[in-house]
Amino acid sequence: NASPQVTMEIPPLFAPPDPYQMPFFDDDFVLTPFGPGKILSSRVERYASSDNHSDATIFNPTIIYSIDLDFGICHVPASQVKPISGTSYTKKTLITYQRVPLNGHDLLRLRPMTYLNDSIVMFYLKYLKTQLDRNNGGKTVTENRGWDDLDGEGIHIFPSFCYTRIKNIMGPGCRNSKMT
Repeated sequence: NASPQVTMEIPPLFAPPDPYQMPFFDDDFVLTPFGPGKILSSRVERYASSDNHSDATIFNPTIIYSIDLDFGICHVPASQVKPISGTSYTKKTLITYQRVPLNGHDLLRLRPMTYLNDSIVMFYLKYLKTQLDRNNGGKTVTENRGWDDLDGEGIHIFPSFCYTRIKNIMGPGCRNSKMT
């Protein structure tokens, strides 16, 4: 009187792969609920944290960013991180010094271990030239000087892309000792 054994085959459950397209990369500047910051690193979280503030499960992985803010480092889920481009940090000019505009995004570039951008470099070069002119009694050293008068006595400030533009105009085989 043995009853027939019924076996059910349960298909194995596979966890989906980690998200391979990260919306942001290391060293990107982003906006968080805590303010602007720079991404230091990212990780994929698969299990809910003990404080139940995370929606991550084995079947719903979440990207967590470590972000350097003004007051410290925080760990923020990707759903709370927004791009900084197109916001007031990139659109609103905070200060203009001798026709070099600086915005909030430029000022974020002054943080330690962050590359400077063209606006910051041009701002500082023009500031240094102004200080030099003041120390020379207000007389501008490079006033009324032409391209052929680059003898090393004056200071000429060019945008960072100027060398590339001149090189493209002169052609690939041309080398001018006054230009380099």
